[in-house]
Amino acid sequence: MLVFKNSLTINDSSLNSQFCAYNGQVPYVKTASWKVAGNDCCEWDGVTCNPLTRHVVGLDLSCGELQGTIPSNSTLFTLRHLRSLNLAFNDFYPLRISPEFGRFSRLKRLNLSTCFFTGKVPLTIAQLPQLASLDLSWYFFSTLEMPNFNVIV
Repeated sequence: MLVFKNSLTINDSSLNSQFCAYNGQVPYVKTASWKVAGNDCCEWDGVTCNPLTRHVVGLDLSCGELQGTIPSNSTLFTLRHLRSLNLAFNDFYPLRISPEFGRFSRLKRLNLSTCFFTGKVPLTIAQLPQLASLDLSWYFFSTLEMPNFNVIV
């Protein structure tokens, strides 16, 4: 996860900080607590682990003032046990949503609201077998195209 963290930059003057405040959230850099290897990542801000297996099952980086890209080979996509992922209110413009999000076969909740992704939402996300909640709201500054959900139903 440190490689994922290092692929992003911090932008504390972004418009998303204002959106966070508008929604009653305090923007802060959660990844600042992510230290070098050897520290228990289950103790990091925004990371939730299964208490028995210590696998990362939740990642909440919402309002984290993050900016940058999430390439298809990002270490983010190696978190096989992830059940909840919240990247809301970060700036990934003009990045497209990677089809690699479809690798999270255990994912139940995915929040990508106000991340300024562009392009078409990959069908791989809509085909996640356990996905119960998908939030792609607040995309009024960028173009986000929804897949044809009739194909899935």
